[in-house]
This record gives sequence, C-alpha cells and structure tokens, in this order.
Amino acid sequence: MDSVLRKRRWIIHRKLDGWRSSDIAAALRVDDRTVYRWWSVYRKYGWESLSVKSRRPHRFWKMPQGTVELILKLRMEKRWGPCKIEAFHKAYESEAWMFKTHQEFINYWNYQRPHQGIGYLYPADIYFRDLNRLTDVGG
Repeated sequence: MDSVLRKRRWIIHRKLDGWRSSDIAAALRVDDRTVYRWWSVYRKYGWESLSVKSRRPHRFWKMPQGTVELILKLRMEKRWGPCKIEAFHKAYESEAWMFKTHQEFINYWNYQRPHQGIGYLYPADIYFRDLNRLTDVGG
C-alpha cells in the first residue's frame, strides 16, 4: 500500500475513533485543512475515493499528420515561429473551405489578398521588394 494512501486511511480511522482534527494534523505534521479535506472526501465518496489518482491527462489530442507536416514545412522553409504559424492556422481554418490544398491557400494569402497592416499591399510584394533591394545592395 502506498504511504500516501496509508496516511489518508490513518486520518479517517482516527477521525472515526473520535480524535479531533487538530490532534490528527499534529500527529502527522500536516495542516488542519488536509485533515478536513480528506475527511470530507471520505464522507462524500467513501473509502475508494482516498486512493491516489493519476494526474496525467485522461485524453490525448492527436494532431492530423498533414497538419504536423505543414507546421514542420513552415518552420523549416519559411522560418516561421509558433505565433505566426498559429495566426496562419487560424486564418486557414476560417477560409479553408475555399481551397483544396495548403499551397493554394498560401498563394492566395501572399499574392491575392491585400493586408490592412501593410497598407493594403500583398505580402509577396513587400517580401520580394525587400529581397530585391538587399540583393541589389549586396551585388
């Protein structure tokens, strides 16, 4: 039997024998609230409720393999971080019904959809303009 479970049962046995909660807490060197908590759990659910329960998640959310591959592609090819990928994914979810593939969406997002934050220009225009300026200076 686990030592934690043994302590919890000891608390309940002493409480059933008529001990005061403060005396039980002093004997175990725990806070009074711990004794009160386990006493109330026992009264509500019985002996089975005193067992040690796993804190691991009961559910595991598995991401579709296509999404994993897209995230890895964006991280490697475009050097996007988690914030940009999340924004892209949220935008893709809201407009995905219009496109068959992720590549179609990326093309739409970068070449056909003006963005308010950059003066209603297209992201590709800004990117390639800056890229051309850098190559002209370097060459």
